[in-house]
Amino acid sequence: MFGTVGHKSSLMMLMLPVFLVVGCDKLPKPAAKEKEPVAAEPVAPPVQPEVIPEPKSPEQIIDEFNALKSSEIEDQDLESIANLEKAQASFETLDLSKGKISDQGIQNLQKFQNITSLNLSKTFVRGTGLQALEFDHLQELHLDSTQFDSAMGEKLKEFQSLKTLSMRDTGLNDSFYEVLAELPNLEALHLDGNSILLGRNFSEMINSGRFEKLRVLTVSNSQFGYYGLLAVDKLKHLEVLDAGSTGLNLKAMLPISKCKNLKELNLSSNPLSGESLVPLKRTKSLEILNLSHCQGLSDSAVTTLKTMKQLKKLELTGTSITPNAIESLKKVLKETEIVIE
Repeated sequence: MFGTVGHKSSLMMLMLPVFLVVGCDKLPKPAAKEKEPVAAEPVAPPVQPEVIPEPKSPEQIIDEFNALKSSEIEDQDLESIANLEKAQASFETLDLSKGKISDQGIQNLQKFQNITSLNLSKTFVRGTGLQALEFDHLQELHLDSTQFDSAMGEKLKEFQSLKTLSMRDTGLNDSFYEVLAELPNLEALHLDGNSILLGRNFSEMINSGRFEKLRVLTVSNSQFGYYGLLAVDKLKHLEVLDAGSTGLNLKAMLPISKCKNLKELNLSSNPLSGESLVPLKRTKSLEILNLSHCQGLSDSAVTTLKTMKQLKKLELTGTSITPNAIESLKKVLKETEIVIE
């Protein structure tokens, strides 16, 4: 009995693996493990070829220069056009006013032989810088608010073609007329704001035949009226005279009135009276008269002003002429613009 039982047990143990193997296909398979992503190796960016900008053409350089405001121009900008033949040949007018231009910078213009108009107002240029320039055709030069020195004066004498010279607020004194006497073609001269100018010797130079081509003379805010206008009637071509606030010598009113071609006259802020205006009756060519802030002018001045029917504009702001007198003046000078404010 025990043998039979043992035999059956052994047989059961032998059959067990078979059952296990046969049943394996019915059991769920374990989920496959996802592969962990492999980090990509860093890729170096492609090497970009170095871009070398093409050099600017002369036309581009000139266009960039012309696009600058005068106050933005510096020495280096003049240097950029200095050796361009096209710029040297084409530039006739050059405005450098308020620019950061020095004596060294202005020397870049040595080869610009066709310049006819040059504005250096409110720059740092002095005589040393001008000495380097050989402008045979220069007709217009502005040096307002620069610092005048002897080297500048000597150089100015060489600009024999000059027709317009502006030297406002440069600290000039009466010795400067010796320079002006060497410029035979001057037609317009601006000396405003030079407070120590008395006009001494200017009248003598006029009498000796100097400045005979002068058409425009402006000397306001100076003391030029003391002596400088006593022979102004000898300037046969004078059309514009600005002598506002010049301490006008009333003896000059007669020669002023004899300027036959005078069209515009500024006598503002001077010690005028009604009587001093009487000579102006003869100025038949006069179109614009500025008497503003001449506080000595009262209603008596209206008598003379009523005779000046050719006037297109009359400025009387700040005078002592009463409103009633102004109204009576307007009735006579019907075609005249009368400014009282």
